[in-house]
Amino acid sequence: MTLDDLTPLRDDIDAIDKRLLEALSRRAEIALKIGQIKHRHGTPIYDPEREARVLAALANANSGPLSNGAIAAIFSQIIKACRNIEQRPRVAFLGPEGTFSHQAAIAYFGPETDISALPDFPDVAEAVARGEVEAGILPVENSTEGFIGTTFDLVLEHELAVIGEVIVPVELHLVANCPLGDIATVYSHAQPLKQARRWLRSHLPQAVHVPVESTAAAAARAASEPNAAAIVGPMAIGTTKLPVLAGPIADNPNNRTRFWIVAREPRQVGDKSALMLVLPHAPGTLAQALGVFAQKGVNLTQIVSRPAPVQPWEYRFFVEMAANAYSDEAKAALRELAAAGIHVKVLGVFPPAEPMVNPK
Repeated sequence: MTLDDLTPLRDDIDAIDKRLLEALSRRAEIALKIGQIKHRHGTPIYDPEREARVLAALANANSGPLSNGAIAAIFSQIIKACRNIEQRPRVAFLGPEGTFSHQAAIAYFGPETDISALPDFPDVAEAVARGEVEAGILPVENSTEGFIGTTFDLVLEHELAVIGEVIVPVELHLVANCPLGDIATVYSHAQPLKQARRWLRSHLPQAVHVPVESTAAAAARAASEPNAAAIVGPMAIGTTKLPVLAGPIADNPNNRTRFWIVAREPRQVGDKSALMLVLPHAPGTLAQALGVFAQKGVNLTQIVSRPAPVQPWEYRFFVEMAANAYSDEAKAALRELAAAGIHVKVLGVFPPAEPMVNPK
């Protein structure tokens, strides 16, 4: 085979791409008609259950050579693009623009999202609860720092439902208007400051670390003060005029943050569930609860205790399981727990996330 043999193959690809474009345009036209019908009947545009069924059907129909993961990634973007021409979803996240929460919103909903950048996470939860936005982005776990209990509390306080999740790589960079040796103050959100502490101790031992509400806000502070720097993520680099002095600087290059997508109404499609358990004060109740899940063949991926807000030394348990809470096995486990006096609340059912790569 010679290079001349590439010409007919490339011609085939060009012809296929043209047919794909025509099919995508037709798909978008149909999506617009669906959006118009939904508008007339007051039905939400964003329907994660329908989207999950579409992706599952495509995976079942896939005969290769593309993997199911590749098919899901391709069609997820197609679905987002078509959904966004029906109506741009309204999504709240911790602002300003350029934060990791912003990155998570774009990764999950697409670049045409109607974003609402809010000053803190309680504001995000309240905006969802009041119906001002269709969904909110809340961080629930960092692979280095662990479970983020305040998100669990906000979901319970505002009676929100977890309808999805997205995993964002934590790539950290140091930006400043001055040389490295002149930096006296480093601003960032508390989490990035923790996640780069070894690098900071090694390279900037003289600097004071000041936590602020977000990485984007940190960049604004650093830009307005002499001898100040900020630790920011990839999106914030594009919005600040500060030069990048170093990066990536995270102590763990494999660090990731998992975000929950929360909404007012729950969904029932997905292979992962979030639960809250309240156990009676009796010896062995936690072991009993774990045993019920094990007997029913339900795999728990996380269990964390969290202080109850009303009574000191009372605890609620946050549990995630690799199962749909409405499946027969899971429902049998939850019924048995309830019979044992263990209170169970389903916080959400959703498809598990695939880790995303950093935008280049």
